[in-house]
Amino acid sequence: MIIEFKVENFLSFKDLTTLSMVTAKSFKEHKDTHTFTIDNKLSLLKSAVIYGNNASGKSNLLEAMEFMKQIILNSFRDALLENSDRKFPLEKFALNSKSEQESTFFEVSFFNNGTKYRYGFEIDYDKVVAEWLYHTTSKEVYLFKRDLQNIEVNKSAFKEGLGKEEDVKENVLFLSVLATLGKETSSSIVEWFKKFNIINGIHDRGHKRYTIDKLKSDKNFFNWVLHFIKYLEISNLTTTEEDVNEIDLETLREKEKDEEIINLFTSIHKIQSKQPKRDQLITYHRK
Repeated sequence: MIIEFKVENFLSFKDLTTLSMVTAKSFKEHKDTHTFTIDNKLSLLKSAVIYGNNASGKSNLLEAMEFMKQIILNSFRDALLENSDRKFPLEKFALNSKSEQESTFFEVSFFNNGTKYRYGFEIDYDKVVAEWLYHTTSKEVYLFKRDLQNIEVNKSAFKEGLGKEEDVKENVLFLSVLATLGKETSSSIVEWFKKFNIINGIHDRGHKRYTIDKLKSDKNFFNWVLHFIKYLEISNLTTTEEDVNEIDLETLREKEKDEEIINLFTSIHKIQSKQPKRDQLITYHRK
């Protein structure tokens, strides 16, 4: 459950920009249907709408959320690359000479398993500049704070981070390292980010695979989609495995005398045979 998202110096966001799901106390309309109460101190919106002119940054806000998510999920894995190749794929605000030299800021506040967390980081192209994690019980308390390679861990509230401060590279998030090691709180937070879905109409990555799997495994969902797509003048749909153009090795051996080429295609054939076939989604239209 997201409470707030912040971004600075990314794509079209030069200054700190905040998307808040906290209700405005001055507005009382639709309180029973459009909001829900966490406790006496916090009430959240069930949904929010962002509107504005073309090229005003609406899509970039979703891109920023997706970017933060992918950095968290892939930080440890990408760090296994050679240092010369390991760069954060940042797109800073490019229309200002000062911002080009500064770090990029991301922070999200959310509820996970009944606990409120605030997690964020600042990164440059080749390093983590800062990183922090807070949680709130009766009051907000830091779990860890990072300034470049100096990491301060709360000894009483975040024991899973103790002794791991020296195990993190400058281009890896501390949270990702702890989650990779199976630490409970860190793993739980990374799992929250895995379930944090950003569906962007400009791209279908992230939800296309999920939709096809859902169509194959959930008959009720499939029937619902069949009913829905009739309004789009699509009469039917099916899912099928995509045919792979496999290599005919016997024909190749008859025509090709170069053993190196034959061995190359034999290796490719072995790799192809081990790959799962990709699914296709086929729609039918009345002509």
